[in-house]
Amino acid sequence: MFKQVVKTVKKMIDPYGGDKESYVFDDPLASTIDWKPLNKGGTSMQTHKLVMVNADRMEFKPASGAVLFGVLLVLVGIGIVSGVVYYEYMKNALRMASPIVIASGIGLIFAVFGAKFIYSIKVPIVFDRMYGHYWKGWVDSVQGVDFNLLKVHVPLREIHALQVIAEFCKGQKSSYLSYELNIVKRDGSRLNVVDHGCLKAVRDDAKQLAEFLRVPLWEGL
Repeated sequence: MFKQVVKTVKKMIDPYGGDKESYVFDDPLASTIDWKPLNKGGTSMQTHKLVMVNADRMEFKPASGAVLFGVLLVLVGIGIVSGVVYYEYMKNALRMASPIVIASGIGLIFAVFGAKFIYSIKVPIVFDRMYGHYWKGWVDSVQGVDFNLLKVHVPLREIHALQVIAEFCKGQKSSYLSYELNIVKRDGSRLNVVDHGCLKAVRDDAKQLAEFLRVPLWEGL
């Protein structure tokens, strides 16, 4: 029964089984690009939101709910470690016993995972018409942007279209849909911009960004 449900959902997401020529847009490039998920995984929650910084700059900022989730993980981790240490201190028996090490280890895992999650969603994702570039990464805006130091960047003139597609993500205990917003370059290659579980936010942000960049939006949903 569950397998049939999974199969049905996958069919709804990708009714043509990834056949890129089946998606019809008024552009020959659309029939040559890949319509399968670019970024494996994704998340079930909304991680980013598009913000207009000024007339020539748009950025994806961390969604408040995602930041709160990361902060809670860090606090839970710190709380576990602090609780274990305090309990043992009160007993005057602070030692490297296995239960203490295990509990502290679990707490550290929560804290580190939460910190890494917060860092990952706070990495700047920028579309800047003044610089004429899209980039993902930390830069020194005072000294200007050295694109040679960035792993992910592309001139805005190379962006041909934006692509929105869905991915069915199956976990051990739950399954969910994650939605990708990708850049389609003039040569047909793609770059992932964001990937999260809120379809409305992805669609709204994609439409706003497409208008900002003056490029078409292709939805494969």
